[in-house]
Amino acid sequence: RWRGGGKGLSFDASLAHAAQLYRLGGYLPGGLAYEEDLTVLREDSEAVLSARHHLQAGIECRWIRVPISGQFVLDADGDGFSLNPDAAGTIASFSKKAELASPSAYLQDRWTSPKGSLDGTVGVRTAYLSSLGTMAWDPRLSLRLAPGPGWAFFGAGGIFQKYPNPLFSDPDFGNSSLGPERALGGSLGVEREGLLWSFKVEGYEKRMDRLILSDSAVKFRNGGDGLGRGLEILLRRVHTAGGSGWISYAYSVSRRRDGEGEAWHPFDFHQPHIAGLVASWKATPRLGVGLKARWATGGAYSPV
Repeated sequence: RWRGGGKGLSFDASLAHAAQLYRLGGYLPGGLAYEEDLTVLREDSEAVLSARHHLQAGIECRWIRVPISGQFVLDADGDGFSLNPDAAGTIASFSKKAELASPSAYLQDRWTSPKGSLDGTVGVRTAYLSSLGTMAWDPRLSLRLAPGPGWAFFGAGGIFQKYPNPLFSDPDFGNSSLGPERALGGSLGVEREGLLWSFKVEGYEKRMDRLILSDSAVKFRNGGDGLGRGLEILLRRVHTAGGSGWISYAYSVSRRRDGEGEAWHPFDFHQPHIAGLVASWKATPRLGVGLKARWATGGAYSPV
């Protein structure tokens, strides 16, 4: 990581690499193994144009490589494959390496009103998808109003796009015409900061389209829709000699449908209610006591 700057200009550059190896058993005798190898080069800059305007810009280059190997069942006509050991066909070994390059950039203005009670950020993010040769444009906006001491009202909205896994868009393993998933989201909230206590309430809604679906003809395709909305409440006690902690509650509705005219159903990991509690107390100068609890409904489960 590198940092520098001077005279109203600053920059921050970083290079990161991560790799994860997955091995899946229970399919064919040879199993299935794939690795996600990610390299990220990022640079962020900020120029102070005036006391009220800070211009921020950055670029990011992502290289994703996904080697995959194992066994599959090849159909009799050779046009399709399956990982199900009970499928009809001939067992064959395979080795494939899918790759995806995705350079992106953003430009935004972080501004403050003359009286300082209103501030916000307006900008746009763009990204290039190498497999499709197309650009994606995501405008975004956030605002924050502080009408009086301790009070603040805030909101944000924008378009967010997520590129598919390189395996899904690989010409052999997936569909090379597969595009990014897209979401249009927004949120509104209020918060109050006191001497000992603070609270925050925020509501949000997100509408999704072009969700990736499995398809027997082209393996994967864009065509799903999604909807998410909810409310989050946070009550927090500021750290004092007597202790500190917070309690939170979130309610959400998260549904999707697998194509036009299909029935809506919950997402796989949908959790409508989530509550949390964290507390700490300093019993003596050398002894502290803490408590952490979480309660949720829904979620994935495995039958006995």
